[in-house]
This record gives sequence, structure tokens and C-alpha cells, in this order.
Amino acid sequence: MDLSNDVFGMQVAFFFDEGSNISILDFAGEIKELYKAMFPDDPQILPLPSDAPPEVPRCIFQKEDASARLSFSQVRMDFNAGLKDGRGWKNNYETIIYTFVQICKKFNVSVRRIGLVIQASTDTQFGEEVNKLVNYTSFKQSQEKSIFWVDKTSLNGKVEINVVNNIQINNNLDKKSIVTLDVNTSNESSLSCTYRELLTIGSGLLSELEERLKNVLRATER
Repeated sequence: MDLSNDVFGMQVAFFFDEGSNISILDFAGEIKELYKAMFPDDPQILPLPSDAPPEVPRCIFQKEDASARLSFSQVRMDFNAGLKDGRGWKNNYETIIYTFVQICKKFNVSVRRIGLVIQASTDTQFGEEVNKLVNYTSFKQSQEKSIFWVDKTSLNGKVEINVVNNIQINNNLDKKSIVTLDVNTSNESSLSCTYRELLTIGSGLLSELEERLKNVLRATER
């Protein structure tokens, strides 16, 4: 079943190499310039002590209606957004990946890992198809259920990646059934590469995400 037009949520995450020297004000200024149409208001810069954990966000940009958020810490940068029209989701990813790479390039920040997460809603038919794949009576009768598994593969036989699949089925009409796919480069694969190559890796992750989204149920049979 193809869920390409049912996307409602997205996330892009860039993880920095240890020892990256992130200038909060420089990063914030560049993001503000690049995303001024999306985030017209000034960001929230958190006054953290020098010994605060590096993963705690130092700066947060957020739309007034909370439909999009961009934050960064000393070790990662994240973009999260809800999508009203899921048909254009791929263009959104391509834009965010490109601008994230450009920001890292400008400030000479090395990227250790990249992760893309997508969420799509499903219908009753999807839940019935999932039931056929699970030979367990209690699972089929349950009103709320989920399946979670991780696949490991690679991009062009070079960069190892993880594909985290999470299917949540809700038979209650007031709750959505959701498919969440998380495609990310493995800790075991170093991304010691040029920024141009980072764009290629980002495109490869996006292609993997697109394939999985179009063939969610077929993926469960692998």
C-alpha cells in the first residue's frame, strides 16, 4: 500500500562530530536569515550554564502556530514540522537537507550522522492487511496494536543505514493509525566526507524513505 500522499509529519536530524565548536549566536543568525519566512520571530536562546549537557537545545525557532520547529544543541540540529498537504513532502525534505548542509559547511561543522523520520496516516483497510500478516489471534482482535522492527542495509554498499519501522493500528475512530519510518546512518559508518557527498547521502536516505513509504506492507514481508 502506498502512503505517499498521507504524510502529516517530518523530521530531519544532523548529528555533529564530537569536538565540533558550535557558535550559538553565529548559528542562530544564519538560521534566522535562511528561515526568516518560516520563523519571522526571534528564536529562544536558552541561558544554560557552561557545564549543561551538550545534547540540551541551546536555541529554538518555532512558528507561532507550533506547526514547525528548528532547534540545535552542541551535538545536533533538528527540524520538525507537521504537513497540511502531504503530497509535497519530498520537496520539503530536499530543502531542509540542503540548507542544513550549507549551514554546516559555512561554519565548518563535521556531520557524524543523518536521520530522516516521516509519519503517515492509514485507513481501516491498512489495518486489515496488517492483520493478515500476523498469525496471532489476540493481535487481530486488539483495538490498539503496533509492530516495530529494524532493518539494516546500506547506500551503494558504502554507508550502513538503519531503517526503523513502526506501525501503530488504532481501530477507535477518534484515533489515527500511523506508520512511522526512521531512516538513519549507522554509528558504525563514518561520514568523514565532503559536504557535496553529504548531499548525496541525504538524497540516498530520502530515496530509501520514499521506497519504504510506497511499499510499507511489502516491507513487512522481507
